[in-house]
Amino acid sequence: MAEPDKPLTPQDLLEILAAHPDWQLRSEAAFVLGEIGEEQVCEGLIAALRDESGHVRCEAAQALGKLGFPQAVEPLIQGLKDPAWQVRRNAATALGRLKDERAVPHLIEVLLGIAAFQVRGNAALALGKIHDPRAVQPLLKTLKTDRVQQMRQIAALALAGFNDPAVIPHLIEALADPEIMVKNSAAFVLGEIGAFDAMAPLTAALSDPEVHETAHAALDKIRTRN
Repeated sequence: MAEPDKPLTPQDLLEILAAHPDWQLRSEAAFVLGEIGEEQVCEGLIAALRDESGHVRCEAAQALGKLGFPQAVEPLIQGLKDPAWQVRRNAATALGRLKDERAVPHLIEVLLGIAAFQVRGNAALALGKIHDPRAVQPLLKTLKTDRVQQMRQIAALALAGFNDPAVIPHLIEALADPEIMVKNSAAFVLGEIGAFDAMAPLTAALSDPEVHETAHAALDKIRTRN
């Protein structure tokens, strides 16, 4: 252990993370290790995904996502089954950062499951970052049928990451969603992907004061790209 007046080394932090009785110090050690960016700390953070404290497991999952080393993928997949929803949320986010296709079926399972929307939403965003075509249909299902407004909105945003013309008709349909944030997200994404086929529906959406500005901006983007 380092002397009190000296900076803690990565090894000092790993020792705190592994064995200190105070969960707050273990949690802080996990956070700092994630900022260091050295691969040598990965194994200690992976072990911390089994810490008795959910706070520590949360920080460990987040740190592994920041580090981005592939040996964390399988442990983070297991983290999607953690009893604490906050850990599952952070594990999903971390897997999105790692962009490893091994995570896709597990993230889809979370997306279509019964977890808190914060967990399912982060799974959707992770799938949008990985860009695996297996995620398109589950995301479309969420956009079209999910009862939670935030999930429909997030699904629309996640679909921006896919170069798939099949998503365009569903995003056009979402322009008529009863929730303002969903239809604005759909308009935004149609602009981002340059959906020429959406110009007429977006022009019609200009008459909707709740989506007028977003539709106008989307039309400008589509015209620029085409």
